[in-house]
Amino acid sequence: SPSLNSPDDDTTFQSLTSATTPHPQTHIHPTTFFGPHMRTSHHHHHHNVEASAGVRRMPEKCFFVPACGRITRAGLVYSTANGHRDHRGSHLERPERVTGIPLSLQRAGILHKLDIVAADEQSLKYITDAHWGEEALKSVKSIPLPAKLFQLSNKDSRVHTKAQVKMIGNICKKLKVGETKGDDTYLTNNTEVHALTNIACCKVLMDRVLNGSLQCAFAAIRPPGHHAWSNKAHGFCIYNTVAALAKEAVNRGKRPLVLDVDFHMGDGTYDILKKEKNCFFLSVHRFGKNDRGEEVFPATGDETEIGEGSGKGNCLNIPLR
Repeated sequence: SPSLNSPDDDTTFQSLTSATTPHPQTHIHPTTFFGPHMRTSHHHHHHNVEASAGVRRMPEKCFFVPACGRITRAGLVYSTANGHRDHRGSHLERPERVTGIPLSLQRAGILHKLDIVAADEQSLKYITDAHWGEEALKSVKSIPLPAKLFQLSNKDSRVHTKAQVKMIGNICKKLKVGETKGDDTYLTNNTEVHALTNIACCKVLMDRVLNGSLQCAFAAIRPPGHHAWSNKAHGFCIYNTVAALAKEAVNRGKRPLVLDVDFHMGDGTYDILKKEKNCFFLSVHRFGKNDRGEEVFPATGDETEIGEGSGKGNCLNIPLR
């Protein structure tokens, strides 16, 4: 894969993304999860959702919908990221991937039992439209998002290089509403805001898991993250949400396990965590050639990749052939 040369060169983003994306007929991302159990969700309900034309700025708050009649002690982070949409056509990675989830949870009798963090007002609307717990909806409140949560390249918990973060930010700043940059892995004027807000919102519920208020939490969010390396965005992924949460947990003295079950190996998560001595990364994925004789994206993740340096031995790949 090509490496990042200049954070100020917009053409660099094209080279980082065009040759490293999965086959469009096979690539499905699971949602991000943190907690004692693994869950994935692949809903593909289609709604007519227009892209947001909001001003590009880091949000100061998200929205919290408490559970009513709690049984599960589980949480949900929900983000439709309407402002992250390929305006040039029907892209696989679009808001409709997640817009049907609240109604599906409501029909299953689960939605009202969850503590829910909605990343923005549009996401909150999908929750409130589907929610049947009137008392919970009356209790909706805002939760502040500290600015420091949006720093991905600080020395204490580096997730992405400063050059990569600067490049993504510069491109998003220059894009106008309705413009899209990049091929399969694309950017809009609001992409950076959505990706960073997701990380902050996930941390809100991670705090509740770590302090015992919740047993587990699930994140139905986009854009996805597990293909985002420290120095490049690809595979539809911009910033690596689960790696950022794992780094945060390590900084608090925890030893997290990152379990990635997906058709494609979480090569970005491996890249970021491969030298981390206090975190274990386990990936179960397809490996080898597909029916067309092509290497399954991203063509990494065999048994020999076990981590590096102080993290050697803390990574385990289970490739399925």
